[in-house]
Amino acid sequence: MSGTSIKQVVNEAGIWITVFAIGFGSFYYFDSLSGVMTRVLEMGEEKYRMAKSQNAAVAKEADAEPDYSSYEERIQAGRNGHFFTTAEINGQDIEVLIDTGASAVALTYEDANAIGLFPTEQEFTIRLSTANGISLGAPAELDSVEIGDIEVRNVRAIVTQPGATSITLLGMSFIKKLERVELEGGELVLVQ
Repeated sequence: MSGTSIKQVVNEAGIWITVFAIGFGSFYYFDSLSGVMTRVLEMGEEKYRMAKSQNAAVAKEADAEPDYSSYEERIQAGRNGHFFTTAEINGQDIEVLIDTGASAVALTYEDANAIGLFPTEQEFTIRLSTANGISLGAPAELDSVEIGDIEVRNVRAIVTQPGATSITLLGMSFIKKLERVELEGGELVLVQ
């Protein structure tokens, strides 16, 4: 026999011995291997169920409507149709009237003093048209304005002269920083 044919016979014999060993091992260890394979299949099914459950939860969350409840405040209209509420301005509770006709938050002089703002006479440079006629206001900036869970920071405001207004107006400098403001029946809905 030539060198090539002996190599070929040895290679074929090696292949047959390997096939026989695998077959004999499979037969001999069949019970052990079937237990291992069963456990591997169970683990695969468990991972598949978990992944399917997670994907369903993610899809359900993606399809769900946004939940505004923790950022929503509803204010009931008063007898005269106006919306009065208590706002926390720079940490102090202040009674306010929500007024979309006011361009900024307009603090009464007394409310401004209550939150620590004391404009000098020279600071009253802004002309205002109020229910009591024309008066002057002083520019201010509020650190925060809160109504319930809603908080707006860095709000432009105007302090009115003493006696010019009777209540603080929560105007557009606050309202524009909200995500949504709408009227539903007799309620004003504020959403951040």
